[in-house]
Amino acid sequence: VKNNVDVTRLSRLSTGRYLQLSRLSAFVFLVLAGLGLAYSVYVPHPRPIEPIAADQLLNFDTVNTYSDPTTPVDAQAYFGAFGIEIAEKTAGTRVVLLNHLGSYEGKAFLPVSRPNVLTQIGSNDPVSYTLVFSRPLRKLSFVLPPLIAATESGITFPKWRAYAIDAGGTEIASVVRDLFGSYKHEDSRTYALEAHSGSRTCIRAVRFDSDNGHFAAFSAIVIDDLALWYAPSNECQ
Repeated sequence: VKNNVDVTRLSRLSTGRYLQLSRLSAFVFLVLAGLGLAYSVYVPHPRPIEPIAADQLLNFDTVNTYSDPTTPVDAQAYFGAFGIEIAEKTAGTRVVLLNHLGSYEGKAFLPVSRPNVLTQIGSNDPVSYTLVFSRPLRKLSFVLPPLIAATESGITFPKWRAYAIDAGGTEIASVVRDLFGSYKHEDSRTYALEAHSGSRTCIRAVRFDSDNGHFAAFSAIVIDDLALWYAPSNECQ
């Protein structure tokens, strides 16, 4: 008894009423079933939506750099095979394919696909370049490789910004990250730029701006596995 209430009796009454309601519900269901008015419905569990694979994956690894890993290779010939042009790069700089063994003896980063990455070299001032696509895109993505903090000073990565541009030169999507440093290894990160859903705007170019602040370990953003999703030309303005 609590507060003048017989809890045991109340519990028995509640249990009894619950059983009565359960039996009544079962009886009603049987009656309706006999009349052909009750039925059960199977609702399957929804399946997860599978991501759509890219139409083209550029991992930069078909160029042989193992014979001389310390010498970067100009990237234009590689991109030209895919109908992509390097444009508007900062004067005095080069956009190159770099073997990871040629950067800090392979102790700064590890490509998600070995051995090459794409980067820009030749200046510690702010730099930029643009990739112009012969075929319109609805989406692209790229990967920042895992970073290695091999020394007590850790690892630093430049500030960067990537933005997609339509046929009229208008920016339609962008992603930006500040300069950062870490005293531990950093996992790879994937970033994507996508045209607005439902619009007839398509990506015709992507521009990369970088600023290492005269401090970061690299002159510019380092990327791997550039994935492209093409858009039908008749869907683009």
